[in-house]
Amino acid sequence: MKQFVDAVYAPFNMPNRERNFEDKAVNLDEHTAKCTSTALMVAKCGPCKNKKTVEAIIDTANHKFD
Repeated sequence: MKQFVDAVYAPFNMPNRERNFEDKAVNLDEHTAKCTSTALMVAKCGPCKNKKTVEAIIDTANHKFD
């Protein structure tokens, strides 16, 4: 996240600013997808017995895919 924020606020005259931003955006998106998949797997197959917690995790994870 910090690398993405740094890329967002990089000076406009910085060499390769756009390319760096695009790379960081792709990396953040891939990382988010991995975290979301892990959260869904834990919610569906994990040890949590609290139905509200499981539903909240699934609902939040599904927002990423909307």
